[in-house]
Amino acid sequence: MSYLSLIADSDPRKAYILPADTEIQADEGIFKITNKPVHCGGNAVLYYAHKEGSDIDFVLKEYFPYNGYLRRNGIIVPYAFLSATSDEQNNLCAVESEIQATVQAEEQQSQLIYRYTSRVAVNRTSLHVSHIVCPDGTTYAEPEGVTDPWHFLLLDDLSQKGVFLTDIIAEATYPHSDGHPLGNYEPRPILGKPLPILDINITIKVISSVLEVLARIHEEAHFIHSDIQPNNIFFEGADLKRGIVGHAMFLDFGSAHRLQANGTTDPLLMTEVTGTPAYAPPELYSEQDISLTPAADIYSVGRLFLALIKPRTAISSYGSTTSPNISYNQLRIKPGEERASHCSPPLAKSINAILKKALEPDPELRYQSAREMLEAIEALTPRYSLPEGLSTPEFFIEHSRDEELKQLEQALENGVKPIWIWGFGGLGKTELVNEFGRRCKQKNCKVAMFHFHDSIQQTILDLNISGYQYVAPNGLSSEEKQHAEFGDRLRVLNGFGSDMVLIMDNFDSEKLSLNDLRQSKDYSDLLKISPSLIITTRFNPGPAYKSNEICPLSENSLLQIFKQCGVDAEEDTLLKLIRVVNGHTLTISLMAKALVENMFDPISPKALLEAFRSYDLKSINDIQIETDKNRAYQYNSILGHLKILFDISGLSNEQKEVLQYLTIVPPDGLDANLFYKVLNSGEQESISRLLARGWLTVDKQTHLLHVHPLIVELISNEISPDISTFAPFITYCSQATFFNGKEENKTAIRKLNFVQAMISSKWFTATADTAKLCCNAGYHWFKRGYRVQGISDWEIGLEFYITLQNECPGIYDYDVASEYGRIGFLLSATSEFTETSEQLLTASLRLWENLRTQKPDMYNEEYADVCDCYGYLLSLGKSTNSYKAKDYLETALDIRRTLYKSNPEKYRHDYAWTEDNLGKVLTHTSFKQAQDLLESALALRREDSNISEIAWTLHNLADLYATNPDYHTRAGNAYQESLSLREELERMNPGSHLADISWLQFKLAHLYLKYDYADELKLSEAERLLHQACSTQKDLEDKTPGMFVTDIPAIEAALYRLALGNIGDKISDVTPKSDSNNQDTTYHPEPISVKANSSTTAYAIQAAQAASDHTAFYLDSQESKKWLLVSCSFGMGYPLTDSMEIGKASSMFSLEPHTEHVSRKHATIHIAGGQIYITDSSTNGTSLNGARISKGVPTLLHEDDKISFADISFILRKA
Repeated sequence: MSYLSLIADSDPRKAYILPADTEIQADEGIFKITNKPVHCGGNAVLYYAHKEGSDIDFVLKEYFPYNGYLRRNGIIVPYAFLSATSDEQNNLCAVESEIQATVQAEEQQSQLIYRYTSRVAVNRTSLHVSHIVCPDGTTYAEPEGVTDPWHFLLLDDLSQKGVFLTDIIAEATYPHSDGHPLGNYEPRPILGKPLPILDINITIKVISSVLEVLARIHEEAHFIHSDIQPNNIFFEGADLKRGIVGHAMFLDFGSAHRLQANGTTDPLLMTEVTGTPAYAPPELYSEQDISLTPAADIYSVGRLFLALIKPRTAISSYGSTTSPNISYNQLRIKPGEERASHCSPPLAKSINAILKKALEPDPELRYQSAREMLEAIEALTPRYSLPEGLSTPEFFIEHSRDEELKQLEQALENGVKPIWIWGFGGLGKTELVNEFGRRCKQKNCKVAMFHFHDSIQQTILDLNISGYQYVAPNGLSSEEKQHAEFGDRLRVLNGFGSDMVLIMDNFDSEKLSLNDLRQSKDYSDLLKISPSLIITTRFNPGPAYKSNEICPLSENSLLQIFKQCGVDAEEDTLLKLIRVVNGHTLTISLMAKALVENMFDPISPKALLEAFRSYDLKSINDIQIETDKNRAYQYNSILGHLKILFDISGLSNEQKEVLQYLTIVPPDGLDANLFYKVLNSGEQESISRLLARGWLTVDKQTHLLHVHPLIVELISNEISPDISTFAPFITYCSQATFFNGKEENKTAIRKLNFVQAMISSKWFTATADTAKLCCNAGYHWFKRGYRVQGISDWEIGLEFYITLQNECPGIYDYDVASEYGRIGFLLSATSEFTETSEQLLTASLRLWENLRTQKPDMYNEEYADVCDCYGYLLSLGKSTNSYKAKDYLETALDIRRTLYKSNPEKYRHDYAWTEDNLGKVLTHTSFKQAQDLLESALALRREDSNISEIAWTLHNLADLYATNPDYHTRAGNAYQESLSLREELERMNPGSHLADISWLQFKLAHLYLKYDYADELKLSEAERLLHQACSTQKDLEDKTPGMFVTDIPAIEAALYRLALGNIGDKISDVTPKSDSNNQDTTYHPEPISVKANSSTTAYAIQAAQAASDHTAFYLDSQESKKWLLVSCSFGMGYPLTDSMEIGKASSMFSLEPHTEHVSRKHATIHIAGGQIYITDSSTNGTSLNGARISKGVPTLLHEDDKISFADISFILRKA
């Protein structure tokens, strides 16, 4: 894009933009404008600039309103200045003084709002500019007697962190492709340019993210933005090449206004109200002074939504100087317009309703809060998504299955469930449902196709539901957890609604009959969900489904396969070939390719026909399908035909060897690129030949390799591979570099699925290599968040090791001890698997102790490693053996000290870890010893220069110092340095260190409140840190629920205490619920003592509302299980967890489908400091003992309290 390409031609400022390479000379440094495209907002122009003598780029924001201003002698002045008759210097001083006040107000407002949400671009400082030097040499200096005539704010350069919304919109002008995954261009030009209409799902993501930030600004910062438009919205974390939108950030708070306690701004003069006309609400154009409400921003978001869906409306109104009048016909998606946004008619109807309400001329008739509109937007699409799973068939003859497609469409319209498609393998069931799925997509229905895996339950558990993460209740067995997750996944699938079509392919089993499968409770539960269900199977589902049988294609259609492959033969011979194999589609496609591709052993159509006739196989057409015996005979006939083809195809030994590899390919397909990398050059040539002959296919869109189940069965019968066959694959996947913890999740999952195909193969048996591979896969599945799959693979790997140990006692003790230790340590990071972690680590310790007894001079390094891991686990306080943590860590330290002295370079890292871990354990019992250990660990880590580990130890050292009043200054310095390092790491790898940063902010703020309460600057900084920590943790919970440890109620409690003056000696030592350095400890709030603090009055009011005459009962995380929410309607009791989200869309405690009044995320019950709180986040409210509680405010609960979520009520009772 060019320098000025993002500025509309109608923008009056375009002629006055400073050129690239202009120097802005200021007291703060010299900034040179780069040639990156300029952005314009309602009140400002944004330039990218490089600071001389620095490696850092910035954004310069010049105050330059859309209307009524121009540049004169380099200075921005109003048009009215030109016509002034009095002294020019005085006029200029007055004008610039007024503008300076506006700029300073924006700077202060952005910094204040930043306290409440990190999703705003904060203005760092105002620049004091002395000269502007243009590239042509033109220089502008301060006019005599005028101070600071230029008004630039300094902002961080966000270009490396994401993109502007305008950039995302521009992507829609490209055709959809791998290089432009957000592309949505189809030939529908307007004004000579492609019409930029994003896919509706992307648009909904954009608007949802905008509303999330807006809700924070309204509810927590108590401001309205007043200038919401594409140039003022940035998307952090966006990656256009990967189709990632990221999360919205707001810029430009020059038009922002503070909301008062009554929810409106103070009355505003018309001169104080500015905004971008195409997005401004009608009330901004009132002729009287007005008070604005959040509904003004709601209107702007509505206009933004409309602009993304109907750019014609936005284009025609952009740049107008008065509020554009929009008719109802303009603001809705009309019939016929849905396709442009990939929007189904039902969805268009829902969007129209949202647009109508958001764009009401009367503010009181609009959504009254951003959160209310957000709930309406979120209801448009499910919280979760399923991959389509549709593949591109190699042969689908147009119109060959019109009748079957028509029957499917009719059955779908009539609500038939399930819709059966059945018949012999290889006749085209999968191709048929693929084609039907594509036609459903064209009608804007959602489609998800997947393959049956062993059982209904396993199939649903294997579904890749994007955005879904299940946390099983504690105390359940492995089988109970799987059953509970199966039920929860059905709930999620049910939420996709009736316009979703699920296609379950290959509903076949070697062990169970169709009757057995259909009689299971899992099957009946699957039929109860809302989406339509199509099932393909080789089984005959019964006489009622005779019309659903897939029969051979017509001879004319089958002749087309020969023609498409380029077979040059007499039609009569080809018809005879078709008849001899009874019109079996797969066999005919293999025949056609054999005739064309068999270059080294040419075979003619007649010779091929003679070969088939020489075998004694009866025709499928000659036998009626009535009995299992007859079906088995016909099935064997199909395999017999394929065997003939296999025998006469002239496959080389190398090609047959490669065919053996194909038996691990699952029905879902296998990563073709990874498969290819395993092969040597000769095998790679063979795979190309086999592809050409049709024995396997590669989907061009997904790059997945597919093999028909019949071919897999044929190869298994003819070649009989075993575990040794797959040695090259096992060796390749066992390389130390195969898994990379830093690679993208998508890449890692493809690798894990590749390994999983081998593990799931019936040839996969116990060897040392397969056991190691299973454990390795389990480790990486677990680290990627797929805990059920991780545990499953571990169990297989450990079972293999046990088998090997039984066969050869003692030989595999080293491997088993290593895996027990590695897995046990990884599990120690979770609450769910604490008990398992301890069992594995203790088993590992026993094995290492036994090995050390046999060879006293060996295994010290490994033994110390497990002692350190076990000591760390015990230090978290989750075990009854926690008191032993010190002993194990001291054992590890003694060994590692000796190793360190023998080879400092090699063992420095491990020695520092154990010093750090032991120092943490001793923090509250032996200050001097802990100090010596942690300071030594810090010195060692500074030698290694690993800033992440330095930050870790500084954090722990600061925690220690904070326990001693004499060391509180050192504590503050250590927290600040650790925070600075974490922020540096976050800049290097955005999103990876936010949780750590938020905990450091919380602890540093707590330190200030406890020891520096007399310092107004420190108190102000504490408030800022707490707001920032709270905002960050809320963002983390919104974006990645459950992934990071957070304790928002504890941070909010600290804010309430600050608001009430509960500081100084009234602050207890802070030990937060859990952070990356301190897990599962508890934050204990002190009794509230009221002392007003004007800067946080809102928190004082909220704290007073939450106060109660009851005496609070105290719990730890184990005692949460002793409390129940008892339904007032059904009498059922539901156990509390430490943090339980409640609502229609909740994955933890769902009230769906009991009432339409319950919100998707209605409320959260959480434990903080041993007390139980409830926080409302709904539209229709949550009541406590009949009184509605304040939204967003943690409210204390007590035994026998009645809690009503809208119209559903529960009693809090002891179990």
